[in-house]
Amino acid sequence: MNPSQDLCGRAGLRVGWLSSGGFGHTLGRLIGYGCVRKADGVTEDWMKSGRYTLEVASERVPCQIHAAALYDPSDLRVRC
Repeated sequence: MNPSQDLCGRAGLRVGWLSSGGFGHTLGRLIGYGCVRKADGVTEDWMKSGRYTLEVASERVPCQIHAAALYDPSDLRVRC
């Protein structure tokens, strides 16, 4: 993990990092993209069972993990 990146924590352990973030206008809230890792592999059940924080500017803030797309997860919108 790159120490200059915002770190993702779970149960007090560092499990990943935030690679980018910004405001999601279609969602009306802040969003971030990142990665979580675990030595024996990450499953969807493992991701859903934990509580997560991001360490941003030396402050831990709660966050949620979503495995599906945040907007149009069923891919119902027409693409051009």
